[in-house]
Amino acid sequence: MIDDSNNISPITEKTGNGISKPKVVEDGNVSKKELLVKFSITVPGQEINRQIDEVARNYSTDIKLPGFRKGNVPVDIIKKRYNKAISDEALNKIVEHFIYEKIQKDKLRIASRPMIEKLDYQEGQDLKAEVMVEVFPEVKAPELSKLEVKVFKKDLKIEPFDEQKQIEAVLERNKRRIPVKDRPVANGDILILVIQSKFTDTKKMLKKKEMTFTVNQDSDSEIADLYSEIISKKMNEKIIFNRKYPADYTRKIWAGKTLEHYVEIKNIFELKQPEFDAEFLKSIGFEDEKSFKEKLKQEYDQYEKSQKEEKVNSFVVDKLTTMVDFPIPQTIVEQEMYRIQSQHAPLLKEMGEKKQKEYLDSMIQDVKKNIKFSLIFDAIQREFKIEVNNDELEKEYKLIAERNNFPLAEVRKYYLNSDEKEKLKESLLRVKLMSFIKEKAKIKEV
Repeated sequence: MIDDSNNISPITEKTGNGISKPKVVEDGNVSKKELLVKFSITVPGQEINRQIDEVARNYSTDIKLPGFRKGNVPVDIIKKRYNKAISDEALNKIVEHFIYEKIQKDKLRIASRPMIEKLDYQEGQDLKAEVMVEVFPEVKAPELSKLEVKVFKKDLKIEPFDEQKQIEAVLERNKRRIPVKDRPVANGDILILVIQSKFTDTKKMLKKKEMTFTVNQDSDSEIADLYSEIISKKMNEKIIFNRKYPADYTRKIWAGKTLEHYVEIKNIFELKQPEFDAEFLKSIGFEDEKSFKEKLKQEYDQYEKSQKEEKVNSFVVDKLTTMVDFPIPQTIVEQEMYRIQSQHAPLLKEMGEKKQKEYLDSMIQDVKKNIKFSLIFDAIQREFKIEVNNDELEKEYKLIAERNNFPLAEVRKYYLNSDEKEKLKESLLRVKLMSFIKEKAKIKEV
């Protein structure tokens, strides 16, 4: 769901008046004009003076000056000595308050931080400001009875159930570490390494430490290309090698430096699948082979059903987002793209400029579609007053307890945390809304 809370937390910069104001960021991707709302606020001089007095009183409780006990410095002295800091803080608070009050009064669903375009203030007089903010569009719930969705049967097909393949997958997930002593390091091994590093220029030795390393060319390690140094080596073998690190290396204190690394292979483990026997079945909670295979088939049937449902849902999403047209708040798009770029920074860094642009261009289309769908979802929820009630939450608690073999009381206790409870409610609401949409729509398999 889109968060349309009206909390204001402006990005600020200093003005000639000493007040901080929200910064106007120049951007070629400015939101569509119909989503930009401009309004004016006037802050009476007496309100500003009252706020200055309040800030000064707060200062007086924490500041200690020669000749006065802490908390007993007269407010007039505080105001005189810290005039600029007090004025700036008071003006920021009062302007923010009046902006928020105006937004609440006009019932604006804001999508961005407010930006002050023009500010007029002289000490002792009223303050006037012109403010601009991006808002969410007014989205009307579509007529779901007119929603016709064609689902292609070929897209609903998934790989048929293969019992032996499913057993192999379970064994693979339950691989165990087996100590290795009679052969060199090989791909897929797990090593326990003792590592110490030294800067070659200053001779400064870093603290010795132990680390676990999975032997794979793609495995991450703070030591560059550790794989090539340890492959084919033996247990207890000690390796010494140098590495020169680039200026933009992720570990900042190593960036632009050459280090000498001392690595000792303390332990080698290989991952081996267990035997598919009574002992293994018992270790994962099954009394016999029959009950295990029945559970495998049951889980596959659930998986098949959920996969088909997800594919149908994706067809519904595509159709809904083309059925309703409205502008999307650019601020929300930029926030989501920033989150994605931060999350995928290592991947993007490895791409060339052309591939990176193609990747981000495809991502931005997905982001816009997801935002648009969330806004349509919200509109449907408001229109039809769809909510998740306590009985539905309780039913979900019981399902979670059964699926994970947890006591129901423990599950309830976990969801006493308001954040976790809200996440669960939002998840259930999405499922409920999607079911409601599909019940109203005409969905045909072709």
